[in-house]
Formats: sequence, structure tokens, C-alpha cells
Amino acid sequence: LQNAIFYILTLFIAFGLKYHYSQARSDDLIWVLGPTAALVEYISGISFEKEVYTGYVNHEHRIIIAPSCAGVNFFIIAFCMVVFSFIHHLPRKRIKFFWLAIGMLGAYALTLLVNSLRIISSIYFYNADIYHGWITPQRVHRLEGIVIYFFFLCLFYIIINKGIHHYLRRTAAKRKSCNRSN
Repeated sequence: LQNAIFYILTLFIAFGLKYHYSQARSDDLIWVLGPTAALVEYISGISFEKEVYTGYVNHEHRIIIAPSCAGVNFFIIAFCMVVFSFIHHLPRKRIKFFWLAIGMLGAYALTLLVNSLRIISSIYFYNADIYHGWITPQRVHRLEGIVIYFFFLCLFYIIINKGIHHYLRRTAAKRKSCNRSN
């Protein structure tokens, strides 16, 4: 019950993001498409240019980073995972509000990185000679997304879980040493 406000706030943010994404065009998603395209460009060396109403395009390689490539659903899932899995471990409201902000920033940074890696791997898979029969570029792209997103979401959880438990042990040790000195 003491965490209800944080759960409600998280759901409000998640539904707001989902609604925004469902209504958004490429220009409305510049906050995620722009940094993703820049990161893909930096890592892969493939340059992109912003095209109004489309997204980020590379005509030479026939690649479009469009709203469907934004990774907003992953962002929502990662943010909700951070809050719902860990906020109940935190002792004070101030820390919990801080956790919401850090969770949002962490999920956003993870989304940019993971989505960029997914797009880069899609570029190379698309050019691979592996398609035939039921193995289509669309199916490989979907499977690749599932594997990459799931792997990094699990890795994110493990890292945060270790960090939270380390923080809690350290906080408990400080409290214990303060009680001894009093």
C-alpha cells in the first residue's frame, strides 16, 4: 500500500508513453529516433539523414529507421520492470521518487543502445544469404528482435538486482555501525 502511488505513477507514465507512441509520427518520435539513428551511424559507419514524415534514411543501403523501429514498447517494458521489480526494496519516499527518475533514464539509455544494436544486426542479417522457404527477412527480423530485447532485459534486471542488493547491504551495514557507536 505504501508503494501504491509509485505503481500508479508508473502505470500513468507507461500508458502515456504507449498512447503517445500509438498516435506518433516520425517527427513526434525524434526524441528516440534521432539518438538511435546517431548511435547506429556511429557504430556502423552508415550515415542517415532525417526525412520528414519517414524517419532516418540511408538510400544507398535502402534502410529506414522509422517509428516502428523506435523501441518505445521496449522502453516501456524496461521502465516498468525497473519500478515494479525493485521499488518495494527502497526504504524512503525520496529515494523512491529518485528511483523513478533513474529508472526512466536507465530504461531510455538501454533502449537507445539495444535498439541500435538490433538495427545494426538487422542490416547485416538482411544482407546475409540465409533466406529460403519459411525463413524470410521479416521472420528473422522478428526473431532477432525477440532474442535481443529479451537478452538485454534479463541482463538489465540482473545488473540492477545486484546493484540494489549491494546498496541495501551497504545501507544496513551503515545503520548497524551507527547504532553501535550510539
